[in-house]
Amino acid sequence: MLSDSDLSISSDTDLFHAILSWSEDDLRLRFKDVVTLLRDRERDLTTAAEIGQHLLETNQALEAAYDNLLAQLPP
Repeated sequence: MLSDSDLSISSDTDLFHAILSWSEDDLRLRFKDVVTLLRDRERDLTTAAEIGQHLLETNQALEAAYDNLLAQLPP
């Protein structure tokens, strides 16, 4: 897993030098960590989109029901 010190690298050059110092096993582990983080974020975004879509549909149904009730009121 990426450590806090990995996140505090101050420049692209420092990052490049840090990466060059990593072993192949380190790179594999870091790659797996990044892939896992991307999958988690993709799952979270998909869930948020599904929730948003459900809220939109529910809101539209509520607005239609409200408009129906208003139409039934006497003038």
